[in-house]
Amino acid sequence: MHSLQFSNSHPSRKHRFATASAISVMALGCLLIPATADQQKVYKIGGDVTAPKVIQKLEPQYSEKPKHDKIQGKVLVSLVIDANGKPENIQVTCGLNPDLDKNAIEAISHWQFQPATKAATP
Repeated sequence: MHSLQFSNSHPSRKHRFATASAISVMALGCLLIPATADQQKVYKIGGDVTAPKVIQKLEPQYSEKPKHDKIQGKVLVSLVIDANGKPENIQVTCGLNPDLDKNAIEAISHWQFQPATKAATP
């Protein structure tokens, strides 16, 4: 699970706490489903199956209205990581605010992953 944080640049500790938000990303890292039709088996992480890893991420933008309204919480997102480490099919599974949900998807779409592997094959 990875975390993206929205933060207010105001130096006040009270404001930073009141406006801090996090987006939790569930990258479906517990299971690996191969892309080929003849390999539609589900594999648990472990042994020769490795989980994807974030190698580059972009923090989301904190929209003015949610910041002003002091909205904080988590947005749960599901996604598929392709064999090249690019996120696909990003969907909010438990939203917080339409603006923050949209910003989370936008930021995650720019993330780069080391893809999951089975027997060293992405």
